[in-house]
Parts: sequence; structure tokens; C-alpha cells
Amino acid sequence: GEPAESAIQTPLQWMPSGNETILLVDDQAAVLTIAAKFLEHLGYRVLQAGSGDVALDILQRENKTIDLLLTDVIMPGGLNGYEVARRATLIKPGIKVLYVSGYVGDLPDHDSENEAPLLYKPYKEEELAQKLRDVLENP
Repeated sequence: GEPAESAIQTPLQWMPSGNETILLVDDQAAVLTIAAKFLEHLGYRVLQAGSGDVALDILQRENKTIDLLLTDVIMPGGLNGYEVARRATLIKPGIKVLYVSGYVGDLPDHDSENEAPLLYKPYKEEELAQKLRDVLENP
């Protein structure tokens, strides 16, 4: 509906932006579309995947650099975000990871050495914009 569209119209000049390539993974099409639109407004190149399997396909096919994997943790009926990230780092060593989760209970176990930052939904757009810079700019 309207609200999502109008939220994007807010001035983004003051938000941290970038031109990196982000692989966005979410099993909810609406979330994917809105987040992709927002990231494109900030200047990022965005590849969208509706599941972990699609994300891995893109990672294997894409010969340009993919700087960051932005993935939902809980995705029913397939790979969860942690598994996608683990395989992504094998396919594209050095890829940065930012997890998103709307779930506040116990998240699935994952290797603690893959301690990527986690942003809880619903997040504010500026939180996402800032967190992306933090992750992308940290060695």
C-alpha cells in the first residue's frame, strides 16, 4: 500500500550512502522490493534473492564483486541466513555479512566465528543505512 512508497520519498541526502554491490536475501517479496528500492536510492547496486538457494546461484554466477550479503536469518523451507552466509564466504571470500531478523526468540545456532552484526526488524531506514557503512568500512 501507500505507506511503504511514501516512506521512501523522505529525503535521503543526510543518510550515509555507498556504491557497493549488495546481495539482498529475504523470503518476503514485499520486504525485498522495499528494501531494494531504499538501497538503490542510497546509491548501492542491489541483487535480489527470494531464497537462500537463489542467493547462492547469484553468488556463483555473478562475476562482478558482491561486497555485502544482507540476509534475513529465518527463512522457512530452505537455507537459513547463517547457512547462506557460511556458503557465501566460501564462494566469495571476503564478502561482508549483515543479518536481519524480526524474530527475538532463540535464533538458530551458528558458528560463533561468523559473528556478523545483526539488525532487528522493524528497523529504521537510517539504522540500516548506518549499519551498512559500519560493516562495509570495517576491515
